[in-house]
Amino acid sequence: MRSHRCGSYRSPLHHWWLARGVGLVERDGWLRPPPGAESVLLGDELTLTDVSHCAKTRLIGTGVAEVTTALVGHSGVPDPGRIASLATSPSTLLCRLRADHALILSAGASDPVLDDRLTQLTVAARVSRWDATTALACFELHGRRALEVLACLTALDLSTALPPGGCAETSFAQVYALLVRCFGQRERVLVG
Repeated sequence: MRSHRCGSYRSPLHHWWLARGVGLVERDGWLRPPPGAESVLLGDELTLTDVSHCAKTRLIGTGVAEVTTALVGHSGVPDPGRIASLATSPSTLLCRLRADHALILSAGASDPVLDDRLTQLTVAARVSRWDATTALACFELHGRRALEVLACLTALDLSTALPPGGCAETSFAQVYALLVRCFGQRERVLVG
């Protein structure tokens, strides 16, 4: 017998939470720990937070620069390998992976206003857009040891290839991953 209703998404940590007796609640179509119980202390000053429920949108095509300019503003368009906040939603990140490829990482569930804006922009710029929310698991590592832990799990030289405000495609424990280094002691890992 299933313990969740049909249609609810489960994060990669679903069974881990259940094994520890955490009662999961449905929020934004995902079975998640209740607010305040979403982070796991991994050790001294290192916390893992499962943010797989956050909306993720891939943009691919020669018009990606045009779309990113409209979203970020002329002065803040990131070069490939860099991140920027959206002008209308500072907590939403735009990761510019390559000249023709970007990924938008929202701070929460899908935003209908942003979705409508993306529809207008991507059609006009002939950019392919797809929802990668359920295709990519997403975790945040917080703390002074976050980079040290990431360095053990990827072949990428984080000291040079992932500066603060950077993003890089790589493998993570031998699975495709996108690493995002926010400013401060917070790193995002997307695994797909």
